[in-house]
Amino acid sequence: MKAERIVSLFPEIFRSVELIWLVWIISLLACVGLTYALWRGHRRLWRGLREEDGAAYAVPYVMTFPLYALFVALVIECSLLLVAKIGSMYAAYAAVRSAVVWESAKTGSGKASPQLMQNKSERAAILAMAPFASGSTQHAAGSGAGSSLVAPVLASAELFRKGRFVNSSYLARKVRYSAAHTRVASIDRASNAPDALLTATVEFEAPFHIPGIGRLLGQASGNGYYVIPVKTSATLPSESPQNEARDIGIQYLSE
Repeated sequence: MKAERIVSLFPEIFRSVELIWLVWIISLLACVGLTYALWRGHRRLWRGLREEDGAAYAVPYVMTFPLYALFVALVIECSLLLVAKIGSMYAAYAAVRSAVVWESAKTGSGKASPQLMQNKSERAAILAMAPFASGSTQHAAGSGAGSSLVAPVLASAELFRKGRFVNSSYLARKVRYSAAHTRVASIDRASNAPDALLTATVEFEAPFHIPGIGRLLGQASGNGYYVIPVKTSATLPSESPQNEARDIGIQYLSE
């Protein structure tokens, strides 16, 4: 069973970031190849520099350096984006798990509350994506984004810091970015059966930190930086009561 679940994760790892994976692999191979070539040629370079025409030996290395720097930047940038993709897989699981728990929730009048389930799922997804969101001032979201979540996150960080330094401004920026750029696009049931599968789809806008690379691979966010949309889905069996109304029979309120 565990092996089947691991295999099922692989298509989701590549979903919506196929180009990023391709660029990451090509850039990594290019960095390895250039590093090996430079390592093999450094003795000849130093030997040539001692001669009168030594400058001619240095020209190829000087011309190669910008290309080498570009590939290194691509590896770093794509690695950050792929980490965000992996984080979105956890966020999608958190969202669908929250949907499973709150699917049977009722309002005070006893009616089903799909909006409450949606809100709880989005809250779970935002908190799950916060560690993977950008804390850079370059990507700072408005102070209103995630305002209700900043205080609980900072309180938790203070509780578990155990004497270590906690940058509250940095954590707040990560929570706000996650709140502004994470959403649960849909929560779907496979059928009306009580034990049907429930699927949550999470969308996250992963930012580029290097503008030049963002211009090549991403799309403008409208806030002065570039992003790439990351979409991830997760599926769990519904755990609602085994009856047609999927009602636990008692009032189920969140607050």
